Amino acid sequence: PPPRLLTATRAPRSLSMPNHQCVRWTALSLMLVQNSAFVLVMRHSRKQQQSQAAQYNVALVVVLQELFKLLFCVGVTGAQ
Repeated sequence: PPPRLLTATRAPRSLSMPNHQCVRWTALSLMLVQNSAFVLVMRHSRKQQQSQAAQYNVALVVVLQELFKLLFCVGVTGAQ
């Protein structure tokens, strides 16, 4: 018998987005929000500390943030 065509049961490519594309756009959007919020919170907290003599080290905060993101990504990848 001739092979059956499955194109009639599938949605056209233009109407459906592949799952990996949704994951990519979601990850990109979350990274954008996270990085923007980080800058805004950091600026606000530094402004609040201006009256105090000792301020926290910005480089240390950035390193800790990157370490947290790394641990989170390893955890998510391991859970899959």
